[in-house]
Amino acid sequence: MTFNNSITRSVRLAFCLFYSSGILFIIKVSVIVCVNRFLYFITDPTNSSGGCTTETKNYIYGFDYNNVLYQFNPTTLNLTTIGTMNCTSTYVYAISLQRNGVIWAVDYNGNLFKYIISSQQCVTTNFAVNQSSISVFTMTFVKNDLVNDETLYITEQYPGNNTLGKIDITTLILSVVGNFTVTGVQDLTATSDGRLFAILGTTSYIIGAVDKTTANITAQYPLGISIPINYNFGFAAYGSQFLLFSGNSSNSTNLYLFNPSSNTVTTIANYQQNIIGGAVSSCFGTS
Repeated sequence: MTFNNSITRSVRLAFCLFYSSGILFIIKVSVIVCVNRFLYFITDPTNSSGGCTTETKNYIYGFDYNNVLYQFNPTTLNLTTIGTMNCTSTYVYAISLQRNGVIWAVDYNGNLFKYIISSQQCVTTNFAVNQSSISVFTMTFVKNDLVNDETLYITEQYPGNNTLGKIDITTLILSVVGNFTVTGVQDLTATSDGRLFAILGTTSYIIGAVDKTTANITAQYPLGISIPINYNFGFAAYGSQFLLFSGNSSNSTNLYLFNPSSNTVTTIANYQQNIIGGAVSSCFGTS
């Protein structure tokens, strides 16, 4: 597309009205470019959550110290290698899964990038590190009330830093929601109906339901057994239950299923990979 001497103007995050064959369409676009009174629509598909995909409806994801991404099938318990997230010169710190099959990841330097599962491609972002004095963080996408709409929530993992925040995935601005009412937050996950949960504690761990607007812990579910979190650890909602990848060595990870209704933890699998983070989409389990 050549603009020549045309007057060009870009508008971010706009809703556009246009007619086609007598039908009025309303679309949300990332950028509108106006040239000679015509509108050109330029979108970044990784910036919009969009509809669910096979990757997000049926699978849970984890990664290891070598930035290798794995796909976990809860039905068969199979762990399949997807590819290596060669999007950073250092190690991946945490990941989250968008509804459209895009992994959002942060590295140990606080850089935020995307990894498209279907094509195994990296997408860089202009995220400014150390916003609100938060350097690196764990995160999860949480479904909002609108169809196909979700918010990226984050929390800094270091002891003493119990801040809940969220990132606008279009502007990449991090804003603080509030401080958790319980210390020692380790990781976040969310259910398909839009509820946010955290695993927290320093020696005895509990899973807490989180108020997304205040960061208050509204309910607590003690794990009841000792699970090492200081080495290999991944955390993901699984319907009304929770999956925990955990291990205390560099070459083995146990998979636990926690049922908060019965307060029981069951060991269901063991893997030779060292899973150190997990992610589940708000699409998981939906038809």
